Amino acid sequence: MTMNRQHHRRLVWGLACCLLSGWGMAGWAQKLLLRDDFFNKKQYWYWRNDGPVDPPQLKSGLVSANLVNPTNQTYCNVELMNPNNIFDNSAGPITVRMRVKAMQPKKPGTWGWGLWHSEDTDNKFVFDMAWFMEQRDSIADSYNTWWRAISGDKSMGLLGLDFMDLDSLVDQTRWHTYTVLWHPDSVVWWVDDARVYKSTTVIPKLKMAFHFWVDNNVHDMITAAKTPQAWQGENELVMDYVEIYRGEFPQRVESPGKNVVFRGVYNEIGPGQREYLWKDIPFTSRDGETVILVTGRAEQYGRYSDDDDVRLVLDQDDWGWNTARSLDGERLNGAVGTIVHRSRLAPGEHRLQIWGDVTPTLYDVTILSAPGGAVVLLDTLVETAPDLQNHLWKRYSFTVDSGWVSLFVAGAADEDRTGNDYSDAEDDDLMVQLDSLSFGWQTDTSLYGNQLFGEGKTLLIQRWLPAGTHQLLLWSNGTPTKTSVLVYASSRPDSTPLGINSNGQPIQRAFLLKPNYPNPFNQSTRLEWELFRAQRVYLRIVDIQGRELRVLINGRLPAGRHVLEWDGTDRLGNALPSGLYFAVLSAGTQQQIQKVLLLR
Repeated sequence: MTMNRQHHRRLVWGLACCLLSGWGMAGWAQKLLLRDDFFNKKQYWYWRNDGPVDPPQLKSGLVSANLVNPTNQTYCNVELMNPNNIFDNSAGPITVRMRVKAMQPKKPGTWGWGLWHSEDTDNKFVFDMAWFMEQRDSIADSYNTWWRAISGDKSMGLLGLDFMDLDSLVDQTRWHTYTVLWHPDSVVWWVDDARVYKSTTVIPKLKMAFHFWVDNNVHDMITAAKTPQAWQGENELVMDYVEIYRGEFPQRVESPGKNVVFRGVYNEIGPGQREYLWKDIPFTSRDGETVILVTGRAEQYGRYSDDDDVRLVLDQDDWGWNTARSLDGERLNGAVGTIVHRSRLAPGEHRLQIWGDVTPTLYDVTILSAPGGAVVLLDTLVETAPDLQNHLWKRYSFTVDSGWVSLFVAGAADEDRTGNDYSDAEDDDLMVQLDSLSFGWQTDTSLYGNQLFGEGKTLLIQRWLPAGTHQLLLWSNGTPTKTSVLVYASSRPDSTPLGINSNGQPIQRAFLLKPNYPNPFNQSTRLEWELFRAQRVYLRIVDIQGRELRVLINGRLPAGRHVLEWDGTDRLGNALPSGLYFAVLSAGTQQQIQKVLLLR
C-alpha cells in the first residue's frame, strides 16, 4: 500500500505541475488546476478502499462512493482522493466546485467532500480542512450527529473548528452544486447560488488535497475517539464532476477580427439547474455566409439524474432540445460534439442564446462572418484516429481567393495511460499543417492529450493565403478524436490600403495581375501579370497606409506574359520590415491589387 500511495503521489504531483504551467489554451489554462467530469477513469486519483468494501466506481457520467454492509470490527472507507497536498492558496484563492447527491439518508458514520490536509499518521483529530461533511451516530439524538460546512486549522488543536449547521438549509439527498472558496483570510461555502457561511476566524494554513468519501467511523466531538459502526445495506454518495481553479473562473471572450465576429472560450460546466439561459451573445453579421460553431460535452446519468443538454436560440429561431442542432446527453453519452450552423443572415445585429440543462460542458462558441465570406471546406464526421505514431491522418484540399482564411478544428485528446506514467510519447496528440507550414505538436494550436486529459478543445487559426488551391493536413499520435474541420474564406478582399481603391474589372479586361508566389515570402517573391494588348503600365508597392514604397515598372510593355521579382526592399534598397504590403498594377483607367505578406 505504501508503494502504491507513493506512486500515485508522483503521478498527481506531475499532473499538478502540468496543469499549473498551462493547458495550452491562453486565458484559462493557467488557472484551472484540476477537473474531472468522470466520463472515464483517471489515474491521477487514488481510488481508495479500506476494509472489506469496494473502491469508488465509475457509473454513467458519475463517480459513486458506496459503502455496503460495513462491520464494526473494521474501519470501512470508500474514497476518491488526490494523494498529495498540491492545492495552495498562497498565490491566490482556491475554488473547489462539485455537484453531489446522497442516494439515501445518512447511515452511521461520516461522508463528505472538499479540501483536507492529509497525513500518513492520523495522530490528531483536527486537521486543516475546508469541506462539507455529515456525520450520524447510531445513538438517537446524539450530539455527534450533524450536517455542516466546516473549516479547520490544525494549529489551533481541538478548538480549531468553525462551522455552519446545514440540517435545516440543505437536503443532501437532492442534487446540489457545492462550492468552497479558500481565501488567505477566509473560507466561504456556497450551495447552488446561495452563500451559506463565511469563516474569518479559522482558516486552513497548510496545503490541502481533494477528498470525496464515505466511511463508518463516528468521531466523538469531545474526546476525539473514533468508533466504527455496523449496519446492513447501502450508503451511496455520487458526484457528477469536480473542478478546482485559482481566482475567478477562467474564460476568454473576444472579437478577434478578420473573419471572426465572436469567439468565447469558456471551458465551463453548467450550474446543474433545469433549462437555464447560460450565455447571451450579441454579434454583428456581415454581407456573406455566417457560421455558428458551438463545441461542448453532454452526458447521460442513468437512474441518477436527467441527462445534460444544450439548446440554441438564434434571434427568434429556437432550435430545440434533443435535435440535430443541439448537444444531447443521451446521444453523445459523454462524447465531445460540435454544432455547425451555416446561414446567410441579414447584415447587422443578431443575438445567439445558449441554454443549458443540468451540467453540460461548454468549451467555446465561435461565429464567423465576412464580406463575401463562405465555407470552402467542411467535415463534420466524428472520427477517431488509428493508434499510430506520427501518422498523416487526414488530407484536405480547398481553393480560395487571396485573403484571410480561418481554419477551425474541434476534437479531444486523452492522456491514454492506465499504467505508470504520462509519457508525451504515448499520449494522444493532433497536429495541424497548412501547406508546408506545421503548427507543431503539443503547442497552443494542437490537441495535447497530457494537458487536455480527455477534455475537448477547438483550434482557430487565421492566415492570409494567396489565391489558389491549398492543403490542410491533420497528423495524429495515438487516438485523438476530431468532431469537425472547417475552412472559411472571404471571396473578396477584406481590406485594402488607404487611398487605393479597387473599382472592379470592366467588361473588357485590359490585363490580369496574378497571385504572387511565394506568399508569404522571406527573400523575394515573383509578381506575374498578363497584358491583353500593348500599353503603358505602372506597377508599384504600397503599404497599408497607401504610401508608395517602390516603383517596379513605369513604362510601355508589349502584350503577353510578364514576370518580375521583388526582393522586399524600398526605393533606396532598404529591407522593409515584416508586414502586409500591396502590389498595385495600373493601366489606363483600370487597376488591380494583390496582397503581399513579407515575413522576416
